[in-house]
Amino acid sequence: MSRIRANTITNQNANGAPNFPDGITVSGVVTATVSSSTLGTLAVTGNATVGGTLGVGGVLTYEDVTNVDSIGIITARAGVNVVGNDLNVGSNIKLGNASGIITATSYRGDASQMTGAGLGTDGSANTSGIITATAFVPTVGQLSHRNLIINGDMQVAQRGTSSTSNGYKTVDRITPYTDNIGVTATYSQVDVTSGGAYDAGFRKAWQVTKGAGTANTNSQVNMGYKIEAQDIANSGWKYTDPNSYITISFWLKTSVSNHNPQLLVLDQDSSTSSTKNYFVDIPALTANTWTKITHSIPGHADQVYNSDNGTGLEFQIIAWYGTDYTDAGNTPNAWGSFGTKPVNTTWLTTNSSTFQVTGMQLEVGPVATPFEHRSFSEEIRQCMRYYEKSFQYPDAPANGSYSTTGGGGAVFSRSHNNSNVGKIQFKVEKRANPGLTFYGNGSGYWYSPSTGYHQHNSVANGPDRTGFYPRQQASGSIIDVQGHYAADAEL
Repeated sequence: MSRIRANTITNQNANGAPNFPDGITVSGVVTATVSSSTLGTLAVTGNATVGGTLGVGGVLTYEDVTNVDSIGIITARAGVNVVGNDLNVGSNIKLGNASGIITATSYRGDASQMTGAGLGTDGSANTSGIITATAFVPTVGQLSHRNLIINGDMQVAQRGTSSTSNGYKTVDRITPYTDNIGVTATYSQVDVTSGGAYDAGFRKAWQVTKGAGTANTNSQVNMGYKIEAQDIANSGWKYTDPNSYITISFWLKTSVSNHNPQLLVLDQDSSTSSTKNYFVDIPALTANTWTKITHSIPGHADQVYNSDNGTGLEFQIIAWYGTDYTDAGNTPNAWGSFGTKPVNTTWLTTNSSTFQVTGMQLEVGPVATPFEHRSFSEEIRQCMRYYEKSFQYPDAPANGSYSTTGGGGAVFSRSHNNSNVGKIQFKVEKRANPGLTFYGNGSGYWYSPSTGYHQHNSVANGPDRTGFYPRQQASGSIIDVQGHYAADAEL
């Protein structure tokens, strides 16, 4: 074997690199600082180290290569094709366009630019987090009749649209309460004409208006809604499990700034109901702006709801508590003993201030879904389980509204003072045996074409949950009678 030792090898003219027309074979290491020549075929059987940039004008082919180890960025102009095996990426993968299928065990990112993503036909989507959508089109499961609150959009007001009395007086199923406010409070059903609640599809709201005058320190103003125990017991809520939730949502609007109302949930059915109350501080509201409030309420091991028609839960939205009320025993966002705290606002010290509520929804689960709008006819029939009247819907029950010529919605029957003769059937069976109020002439007497007006005894004629028998007191004979009634079976 021959050996050539030289410091420098040049071409024949000593002005360039030598030529190897038949190739060159190197069994060791070739190290080059600069390469500017064009080579035909470079065959390296050992290792080749390139200190600068390796430029390949044609195709770079890897054959029988186990790994390509790079600490920088690999850029491919025409794509990377993997045939027959998986492409495994240890960290992140970014895709500009993908017309095929991407399968992964998990995805991260806000997906703000993802469009047209569907679930396919496997019928399920498994997630431990929250799915938010503008609409749901279900094939299984319950997405209708989610709302456990009746008349949450405040559209039904059988008794009338305005009152200054506590209790069920205006919007159906809503019972307001004021105490020691020192002025007159007016409760009413009002129109929603603009703002977030309007955009969400609401056209009516319940409102309390505070009259002119000085507020008392021991005053309170609130509205309440009561739910039957059986509706809670059969709702699907695991109310003894602290990891199971119901969610309440509603819209609020106030006429004063920095108004911070409160939500109070009262467990009215458990044996330990005196200590099972849930308090929520509502953030300060902006004046004359609709604000949506949502809150999820966990179960508690001590809660028990009987499957009956008594009160299960009561929700109170507190517009005002005076400064005499303290927060003793009142822990926000937790079940505990009953407690109150003052409302830090000028609402009750401002003449003609208003407070509005609409869009109340209570549903099983940890999130608030879009409000379940129901038709007026469906809503009013649900309201009639608790209250109905014989008057036409726009007519508030009142004496003197019936005349001998008839009246809108007047009922007709036969009456006797000793026996049941003609039963008047309710439009909807009541929650319980209702209390009856009769409306006719100025004294509430019904009219008989043959004998004139007669008093009817609300005790002697029943009623039961399905109807009642009108009974006269003035005559022992059977007579025809006609008039109006209201049946009240509210919680």
